[in-house]
Formats: sequence, structure tokens, C-alpha cells
Amino acid sequence: MKKTTLLLIILLSLLAGGGLFWLISNKNRILLSLTVSPTPTPLPTPEMLPSPSPTPTLPSEPSPTPTPNKFANWISYANKKYQYQFKYDSDWFFNNHLSGSDLDDRIVLQGEIQNKGWPNIEINLQHFSPQPADVDQLKTTLQNTFGNGTTIGKTTFGFNNIAAVKASFPASPQAYASDNYYFIHNSHIFLISLTDSDKAEAQEIYQYFLDKFKTY
Repeated sequence: MKKTTLLLIILLSLLAGGGLFWLISNKNRILLSLTVSPTPTPLPTPEMLPSPSPTPTLPSEPSPTPTPNKFANWISYANKKYQYQFKYDSDWFFNNHLSGSDLDDRIVLQGEIQNKGWPNIEINLQHFSPQPADVDQLKTTLQNTFGNGTTIGKTTFGFNNIAAVKASFPASPQAYASDNYYFIHNSHIFLISLTDSDKAEAQEIYQYFLDKFKTY
């Protein structure tokens, strides 16, 4: 019994001594493991973040095609003799000194009349006997001159609202339809004659011509 107790004491002493020896030998390693902080987890950088999904590109609407200006090449003419002015297409035939008329008494403007019959515009100095003094007298004179079959009425036209009498002739087998504007300016009577005036495209051109006409 005493021998067993003695052996147990010796064995425990050896174990305790070995444990103490191991602790002394590994003291620095144990202390280092207790004092060193764990490596922090790095924060994500922009390169590490997932790329955002691209915004879908909507199809662009086509730009509207600009409407060409059919009157872009119209130029101005001023009749200094009778003090009126108008615009006309620079591609048209222009003549202000025809045979049998004095300079600027009769003006002829013509476009593609061979193919269309229009545009064909004439501005003529008119003479009546007796000479009407105002628009009302002018209207009566024209009614007496042309009689039935002609639409005659007072109107205004031009940039400065010129008082006029409009006489319209319908188309016939012998002639084109025509609109005729008679007006008095500086004691003179003038006629603007528009040939083949019942065509829609011709009416647009003639209306632009009339809108730009001006007395001064």
C-alpha cells in the first residue's frame, strides 16, 4: 500500500514537472498569441463592388424633315414710276417693257405656263372713259363692262390692305380661269391679272404674290 502511494506521488510529480517545463518553454509563443490582434477584414473597394447594370438606351426619335420653303428664291421688284412693289420667283420670265407699252406700264411674269398654264401674272395700267374716282365707281364701271357671267365684288389685298375690285372669270374651252384685281393708286388704275387661277397650287402661289404686294 505504501509503495503504491509512493509511486503515484512520484508519477504526479513527474507530470507536474513536465507541464511546468512545457509552459516555461512556450511562454513567449503563448503571450504572442494572446497579444496580437486578428487581421481586420478589408473594406470593399470600388473595384470590388459589383458593376451597376447599364441603363438601357431608348431608341431616339428621328428628327423631323424640315419643310422646304418654296418661296425662298423670290426677289423684290419696285416700280418707282408708279410707286408699288412686289416679289416674284427669280426663275420666272420677267418683262417690264413690252412692245406697244411704255416702260413699267405693263409687267409680265411667267413661269411654267407651257406645262401648266400658270403662273402667269400681268400688271397693267388701265384707262376708262370716264375714269372712276373711287372703288365704288370702279366696281360699277366693271359691271357695265363685263356684264353677266363674271363675279365682281369689292375686296382688299396686299401688305397694306389695298382697296380693290375683284373680277373672276370661270374657265371655258377658249380660255383659262382668271382672277383680276383692279385698284386705284395715285390717281391711276391698275389691273393685276392671275391666269389659270382655279388650280390649288396656282392659288397658293398667287396668294403669296398678292400678300407681298405693296403700294407706297
